[in-house]
Amino acid sequence: MKKSNIFKMIMLVIAAVFIFAACATTVEYTYDAPIAPSELQPNGQPAVPPREPLDIPEDGFASAVNEVGFVRDHGFILNYRHWRRAQPDFDWEDVAGNHWAWGEDDPPVYGSASIVPTLPTFGVGTGDIGITFFDPVANDGDGRMFVVFGDSWDGHFNSHSLSGRTMMSQVLLYTDNLDFTRGIEWSGGWTAANGGTLATAQEFINNSWYVGHLIGPGNAGNNPLLSPNGRTNIPTGAIAIPGESNYFSDYYIFFMEVSGDFTLGGDWPVAANRAIRSTDGGNTWHVVPGLVWTRQDAPNFGQVFPMWSNCYEWIYIYGIPQARLGSVQLGRVRPQYFDNFEKYEYFVGMIGATPQWLPGRQGLLRLRGELAETYVFDGPAGEMNVMFNDHLQRYVATYQAGATGIVMRTAPNPWGPWSAAQTLVTGEMFPRFYGAFTNRYFSANNGQTFWFLMSQWLVEPGGVNNIANVYDVRFLEVALN
Repeated sequence: MKKSNIFKMIMLVIAAVFIFAACATTVEYTYDAPIAPSELQPNGQPAVPPREPLDIPEDGFASAVNEVGFVRDHGFILNYRHWRRAQPDFDWEDVAGNHWAWGEDDPPVYGSASIVPTLPTFGVGTGDIGITFFDPVANDGDGRMFVVFGDSWDGHFNSHSLSGRTMMSQVLLYTDNLDFTRGIEWSGGWTAANGGTLATAQEFINNSWYVGHLIGPGNAGNNPLLSPNGRTNIPTGAIAIPGESNYFSDYYIFFMEVSGDFTLGGDWPVAANRAIRSTDGGNTWHVVPGLVWTRQDAPNFGQVFPMWSNCYEWIYIYGIPQARLGSVQLGRVRPQYFDNFEKYEYFVGMIGATPQWLPGRQGLLRLRGELAETYVFDGPAGEMNVMFNDHLQRYVATYQAGATGIVMRTAPNPWGPWSAAQTLVTGEMFPRFYGAFTNRYFSANNGQTFWFLMSQWLVEPGGVNNIANVYDVRFLEVALN
């Protein structure tokens, strides 16, 4: 056995000992005690202890969240061309007073936070969503980070026309470089190399709305899956679960079947949420027949986001209904039963400090009653993401809270009690934003720093001479106190 492999095994054993020690005791919690009148400010709000001065980088901005030191923007990761800080001339000024210019004479860097250009490498020039999941088994045990994009195109296009572009409903890229301090260094993806020409990304869930409808013939013949209800199929969450292979885990990607038109108010109907699975490292994908949450039986699980518990004994699924206006409900399942719909159980409230669960369809029936105690926290919530953070030793939820911005909540348990929503970024900072996807391993310094992927829609100025991306994904850093 190679020395490097022996070293890896030793480190895994040490890590397992620490995890066991941390997870050997049951997590207990108490609700916040009432605040005494003497602790209130004149305006009736709780007194906030003074914060230590922060060392905020020049390109970062301070956060109002007590647990967060600063948030820093690293730019786009799928851009055809990128905005650069103008020196000395500029043609746009953002709300923070930063001057930016269109890099017309710059070489196309395809996103200032993307180390590897995605357009010539994978044929992906723009996209949205950016759901992350981590496989600790892949890459010879060194780990691999995957990113699932939603609606994506094979390049840029004029803001006044959608013609001439090939639309890929979902694109999967990955990186083996887990140092994200310089951005994302793409290593590969689910491309036509799996069955066609190299360097062309392929959608892996057929988008029956766009193909042949809006932007030309598309690539329907290469798509292995077809939604029976769909206008379009959009990923909502993903997870890697150890399987039989010694080289990679089993991958699951959840997607919502959008069954009607999107409205300008940000609403869309969802027929169901389903899951696809890969057992060969992402080369082939198949629908999981039993995993389907329909609008009739599980209306609050139109968008499903899975998450490992801290000690990996449960997988929790957070559910929100269609669009971005609903509240959050919760289910869970043992990893070995992940494909068995009837083995899921659902949070239906608390008795004292003990969470209550009901199994299978009985639990879903209770959730359809929309009782207040069945929600882990109230909306509006869009593009839900939850992870365990090792630095805080708490679960962290990041999501869009209506027009407020991207917010963060923390809790000692997956069901709560959740802190109040705390704003990370606002629409003034990043217009037309949505999504804040991350995971436990999309981090550094034991979770004190983590990154998230946020989408923007039509963010660049239009015009005859300006090229506008319909979607783009921004790479942001959060530094915790």
